Amino acid sequence: MIKIAKRIYIILALLMTIYAAASAQSKWEYGAKLGGNYGIISVHNVVASPTANNINPKGFGFHGGGYVLYKFTEKIGARAEGLVSYISTNVTNTTEISAFIVNNKTERNDKTNYTYISVPLMANYGLGKHFSFQLGPQFSFMSSYKDNYDMTNTTTYTSFFFSQPPTTTKSSGTNSDMSVIHKWDIAAAGGAIYQMNMGLNFGVRYIRGLNSINSNTSSIAEKWNIIQVSIGYLIGGRGKVSASFN
Repeated sequence: MIKIAKRIYIILALLMTIYAAASAQSKWEYGAKLGGNYGIISVHNVVASPTANNINPKGFGFHGGGYVLYKFTEKIGARAEGLVSYISTNVTNTTEISAFIVNNKTERNDKTNYTYISVPLMANYGLGKHFSFQLGPQFSFMSSYKDNYDMTNTTTYTSFFFSQPPTTTKSSGTNSDMSVIHKWDIAAAGGAIYQMNMGLNFGVRYIRGLNSINSNTSSIAEKWNIIQVSIGYLIGGRGKVSASFN
């Protein structure tokens, strides 16, 4: 009975050694990640317009998904990710129009929710034992869009001879019409990751949109500027045996 136990122990030890050796030679690594988003939409007048009010919507969100890394050499590799990314922006816009004796002031608050399925394809360069840098394109498909808005319109009369108290009307609504939004977003992304031997890693990334979010106008371009901070875990591959970046 003792001999059988010793043989089982030897076989298990041998299998573990083979697995560790195979993992050490593997060029693949894979894991999961999640984190926060901070996004700003930069609004740019392509055609100058005196009535345009360039207010940049901004807000927070989150992302989560997985990644796979293929190592061509000890330092150079290619990293692909599949992420679900969500951002909720908020902006208040005020316009005022005066005509003869009437002044109309409209204040509109928009809270807009964007959800994307994103695929970053990054070149990976390892620096030292634990650091790596990534640079490459990101392709995103908008899976949902919803704009909740509240409007307040105040009308006042500016003539001294025509006295009437101001009138105020309020309205609200929801818009989820994706026909005015580009469903595809192409961006340039770059960032860095710190990888611990235990598999835990921490990353930061900047993403700059290359095409406009809106599709219903040629005079205004709206592009994403996103900062992502994430925490990940290396589930399998070479990095589970030794440091990912030697």
